[in-house]
Amino acid sequence: MKSIRNACAVVVVAIALAACGASGKEVVEQFYTQVDKGEISVAIQALSPTTRRMMPEEKLRAVLSEQSRLMQKKGGLKTIQAEGTEKGEAGQYSVKLTFGDGSLQQERVKVAQVDGKWYIEK
Repeated sequence: MKSIRNACAVVVVAIALAACGASGKEVVEQFYTQVDKGEISVAIQALSPTTRRMMPEEKLRAVLSEQSRLMQKKGGLKTIQAEGTEKGEAGQYSVKLTFGDGSLQQERVKVAQVDGKWYIEK
């Protein structure tokens, strides 16, 4: 049991360290991947502190869980294409999501850098 707990701790630290060096584009791609996989707690951490303060966590969980359910209903996320720019501490991406059933979804996502780390800004 202790070895499982230690392994989980290593994974959490690895994810946290990987996110620290992530660009805005990588954060956007990771966010959609996490939502698709149902990793809602991790996806919420990709949202900027300002965004998280705007909505109670229960509401964020409900919204992202519903998005995850809809993504799975479409056959899950097949590809993510994010194109955009970052200038200073802000950026914007046009995101094209392709699902397993062949359907497409396009979104515009803003990102912001806070204390050297990129976040989704909604």
